[in-house]
Parts: sequence; C-alpha cells; structure tokens
Amino acid sequence: MTHILIVEDEANIRRLISVNLNARGFATQEARSAAQGLKMLHASVPHAMILDVKLPDMSGWDLLDEIVNDEALPMIPVIVLTAQVLENDGNSLRYPNVRDVIYKPISGIDRLMQAVHQAIGDGRSGEEA
Repeated sequence: MTHILIVEDEANIRRLISVNLNARGFATQEARSAAQGLKMLHASVPHAMILDVKLPDMSGWDLLDEIVNDEALPMIPVIVLTAQVLENDGNSLRYPNVRDVIYKPISGIDRLMQAVHQAIGDGRSGEEA
C-alpha cells in the first residue's frame, strides 16, 4: 500500500486530505507540526509527503532543508500546500523533490489526487487508486 505523510497544522484540512486519500486506497499518516513530521519520517519513510508551508514550529521550507541535510532520509516526492502566492518565491525551485504546489483553499480534491499520483509516479488520474 502506498503511504503518504500529511504535514499540516490545520486539523480540518489535514483530515480532508487524509479521508480522501484513504478512500482512494492510500495509507496516510498525519502530523500537525514540522517536528512531528520529521519524527515520523525517521520512523517510517513514506512514498510521498504533502507539506504545508506555514507550520507553527518552522516553515515547510525549513523542514525541507532539514530533510535535504539529513543523510538518513531519502529525497521523497513532496507536494507543497500554501495560501501564499509563490510567483516570486524561488523556494519550490530550490528543492528537486518538490513535485507540485497546491494553493489553499483547495478548490477541488481531484487536483490534489492528480498531484499525488504524479508524485509517486503511477500516472493515474485522481479518480483511480
């Protein structure tokens, strides 16, 4: 089963994503902070991660730096969630493992599901699992 780590501090968004991924056959793990997400990454490496940019303890970009600098962790595919416009922010370009950026509010779950399928490399649409 494909395992996805969701690192998102907003419980309703975290749950929405998890429920939709579970309904499509994915196993999920939920973290509400960067520190909790990093701990989970060390315990079990997921196939992909959905990562909020604005977290209570550090930014998603800082968490990505931690992952890149930790030789014990592989470069898993990451889908970034943000409410901020990133046009002039080159952060997502700095990380080769960032596969997509999804803007909040999430307007349609199909867009997120498509990003997940592309990130894990199975090429399926958002409706298939």
